[in-house]
Amino acid sequence: MGDKKMELKIVEIHKGGTIFKEGYEGNCAYLIKSGTVNIYKMIKNKKISLTKMTAGQILGEMAVINKETRSASAEALEFCELIQIDDLTLKSALNKSMPIVKGMTEQLIHRCREKDKEVREQMSGDIFLSMSHLINLILSQHPDIYYADLSKIIKSILCVSQLKIDTIVKKLCNLQLLTIIPAPRNKKIISIEDSERFIKGAVALDKEINPNQEQEDEYIDIFEFAKIVDSNPEKIFDKIGKGKIPKSFIFISKEQALEWLDDVGMNYFKSEIPTD
Repeated sequence: MGDKKMELKIVEIHKGGTIFKEGYEGNCAYLIKSGTVNIYKMIKNKKISLTKMTAGQILGEMAVINKETRSASAEALEFCELIQIDDLTLKSALNKSMPIVKGMTEQLIHRCREKDKEVREQMSGDIFLSMSHLINLILSQHPDIYYADLSKIIKSILCVSQLKIDTIVKKLCNLQLLTIIPAPRNKKIISIEDSERFIKGAVALDKEINPNQEQEDEYIDIFEFAKIVDSNPEKIFDKIGKGKIPKSFIFISKEQALEWLDDVGMNYFKSEIPTD
């Protein structure tokens, strides 16, 4: 007996209509049959356009596969016909794909989630880094934006003066992290040649500007520490046990430790330590 033919629902959205909203639960994805969709985020109550999608592209799949809320909003820029794909259909199609394809897809979605989280955290820091990350975000989607238009977006989100924007942009240009290109009618186009280099340079410059700003410690595990000192984990553990390495250096992940403790049981530490 053959499989029952799958019926797909066609959804019509008029111009300006909302397809889904950021922060809401997602139980379906959409394949664009016709029309153009705008994907955007709300940052400090301001709409920031991330990308535009057209016929043949799929949107909303991240929330379905990851079982998380929508990471962005979607709206129709014109009349759109969308093919609605429910979570069971999407997961069934993914499960039927080659394991390597499924793994790569899930990994890509995870990376997108982590990047989204990173952008949110970066936007809450000091004004210099906040502006730098905002510039990077905008230029990643609008690489040839006019300086005046970029300034308007920055001012509407961060509530800073044009003088402040000009000062920070000048510092970034002096380090050759940003480029300003003259355009017709006395306009200027601002661009970033290397996004990764831009962010690293901005972070380094921020440390010079704010030398007293408290920085979070960077942690490494025993295995990485062993590589640094050109040793092996066994020798490191041995020196820890003999008290030859300061105890203040040693940290334990609370979440992982409690999960491990559930497996071995509380009596594990009450038993005598075997000796060779």
